[in-house]
Amino acid sequence: MTFVESLYQGGLTGLITVGKLALIILPLMVMIEFAKQYGWLEILSQRSNWLTRAFHLPGSAALPALVGLFIGIVSGSGVILQTAKEENFSRETLTVLFVMIAICHSLFEETALFVGLGANILVMAGARLLIALLFSYLVGWVLELQSIKNNPQNPKVF
Repeated sequence: MTFVESLYQGGLTGLITVGKLALIILPLMVMIEFAKQYGWLEILSQRSNWLTRAFHLPGSAALPALVGLFIGIVSGSGVILQTAKEENFSRETLTVLFVMIAICHSLFEETALFVGLGANILVMAGARLLIALLFSYLVGWVLELQSIKNNPQNPKVF
């Protein structure tokens, strides 16, 4: 295979991959816009406020966290970055969200893959989810303590 053929094949494969990602991310973004327009995101934020507070996150971080955990790291990252722009998330919030989805992304897809290889579904999914939630909580807790230490008069709550 010549250099030109390799370049062509690599470019074609890259375009196909970008197209596949667009088929996943664009409908997600459209659904999120609809959810915003009809007030569903606010309802989700209010109903999950107790959970997001446990992880030292604002209520508006619920949707990106769920997308990252259950759909995938690329889609979750895209939703997190889009929501971060609109909601003006702090660095601490982004750190906690990315720790969460880095450990436990594509929970359904990857668990199904490992189950196909003979892994126990409860052990696989449970361990990944538990570790992601535990580390996210710990990172949020450490960042909050650091914020209090750096500014005891007016600690930053993210």
